[in-house]
Amino acid sequence: MKRVSFLAALLLLFSVLTARAEIIASGFCGEDPNPDDGTVEYGENLSWTLTDDGVLTISGSGRMFDASISILYEIVNSPWYRQTALIRTAVIGQDVTSIGSRAFYNCDSLTEVTIPSSVTVLGEYAFYNCDSLTEVTIPSSVTVLGEYAFCGCTNVALSEIFL
Repeated sequence: MKRVSFLAALLLLFSVLTARAEIIASGFCGEDPNPDDGTVEYGENLSWTLTDDGVLTISGSGRMFDASISILYEIVNSPWYRQTALIRTAVIGQDVTSIGSRAFYNCDSLTEVTIPSSVTVLGEYAFYNCDSLTEVTIPSSVTVLGEYAFCGCTNVALSEIFL
């Protein structure tokens, strides 16, 4: 009987240690391939996944979608806008070249973001009202910092690295 209990405990421990975060939402977030056609489309050059532990990962290559906002309803058309309350960490992939306008608008649970040296543009209002964000390292590759990119980020400490 002790041997069965020990094996059961070992299996339980193994399953806990090997548990992976589950993907709860995903999609595309690349630059709109047809920006002048009056529709909102997310380019397939970038994709995103959100896991149940609050990690939003953006991968692929190229520019990110620039979200717009409906002032009347304060609805942003970023691809993960309905999940903003779940996002705790944002990991931007090594080949992403821009963080789109309003990409993390009102992501008030976001505490950290990793911006790689491939990023050259931080769009306007990119991190607007991310009041849980505490530290952001902006690589020296960023040559365009959009207006109000960190407006309302009352707890953020900005630093710059030179890679």
